[in-house]
Amino acid sequence: MKPASVVVVAAVLSGGAWANGAAETYGHDVRSQGKGNAVVADDSGAAAPFVNPAALARLRSPSFHAAFSLAIPTLGVALDNERDADDPLAPVNPSPVAGITLGLAGPLDLIVDDRVYIGITAYLPSVVLIRGRAFDPARPSFYLYDASTEHYEIFGGVGVRLTDWASVGFGTRFGAGQGGEAVLVLDPVRGRFTTQTLDTSQYSVMSPIGGLLIGPIGLPEIKGRLALVVREKSSFDVTLPASLTVSGLDVGLVLDLVTLSNFSPRTWTSGLTVEVLDQLNFAVDLEYAQWSEAPSPFLHVTNDVSGAGLDRLGLGDALDAPAKGQDRVLSPGFVDTLNLRAGVEGKLLDGLLRLRAGYGYRPTPVPDQTSGTNIIDNTAHVVSVGAGVVFLLPAVADKPFQVNGSYQAQVLQPRVTEKASSRDEIGGWTSSGVVSNVGVDLRYDW
Repeated sequence: MKPASVVVVAAVLSGGAWANGAAETYGHDVRSQGKGNAVVADDSGAAAPFVNPAALARLRSPSFHAAFSLAIPTLGVALDNERDADDPLAPVNPSPVAGITLGLAGPLDLIVDDRVYIGITAYLPSVVLIRGRAFDPARPSFYLYDASTEHYEIFGGVGVRLTDWASVGFGTRFGAGQGGEAVLVLDPVRGRFTTQTLDTSQYSVMSPIGGLLIGPIGLPEIKGRLALVVREKSSFDVTLPASLTVSGLDVGLVLDLVTLSNFSPRTWTSGLTVEVLDQLNFAVDLEYAQWSEAPSPFLHVTNDVSGAGLDRLGLGDALDAPAKGQDRVLSPGFVDTLNLRAGVEGKLLDGLLRLRAGYGYRPTPVPDQTSGTNIIDNTAHVVSVGAGVVFLLPAVADKPFQVNGSYQAQVLQPRVTEKASSRDEIGGWTSSGVVSNVGVDLRYDW
């Protein structure tokens, strides 16, 4: 009999992240966050590889930014059938997550001057670089906020200025996957493992980003810019097979565990920015997110117990799991969403002070959880404010620095879920809450 295989998940998985990431959930830089993330047609500086790679071509000098952000979820779930806090199916309360963002962009004057710009920007959580966690399907947990920002994100891009009013950009999101195997050989007579090895590795996964930026066009007093950005879907995939052989027994075990986390859907974002007298900036973004392609966020397990010994006993596939019709991991049935973002920025004191505000509407892609699963997500109303101060430090640098701060509140519209069966182990529930995100950054263009 060929050796059997078992996935030893406890030996190789490392923790938790579910959907999207810091960039999609809160915005990739502090200025964007303060302006409601309505920025795809804006001057986004070193954040452009994520926001819109084509915006790199609007740079006229190298740009650097460094930021710190802190997300604080204050979320609640009221169950019809209350459970103790230590119950394995008690609701999961997301924890605060802090991280830093670094970005650098500048011209690439190899062939044609002032035409090609490159940039790279990265988000690094403060505690772990990447996690992958899958709760039991029946356990209530917030899909977008359970450590969703607790994984690194790296974006690189190239922007090409075709004319003074048109540019294109191409970039990529650098993600990761994890795979490997474990080999175990058990001697039941001596009661020990005679072989036990583990080989696991993380590999790179890239998802393309493309952007187009038209403008500025219009009158000197009123100018506009149009943009289109397409981001490909991505996820953190974990597949870790292993093998277990039991010496002296003609029986094998096959157990495969697979989980797909940190899923970000393919998005199509169009944006319009209008500038009035170079002092007031209005922006609107409309984003179509293809959540219907989302995989199940749960751990997928298949078990195959086989061997000539079982066949002689007439058991055959009797110990395989899940049995036909008993798989608890099904398509989540998410739906595509249309997200709206709007923002405004004004310059005061000859541009030394900049004030921002924004609003976003994010409908939930998660359908009503009427049976079996308890994926929690609410339609969110995102309200944000921000400010920036421009100042000189002659003893340090010739060009001015800019310090930005922002506060963003994602207010979850209360959602009531009723179960189709009164015997459901969790029962109905109501979810609501607020996720606060604060950020501060330093930007320098030289």
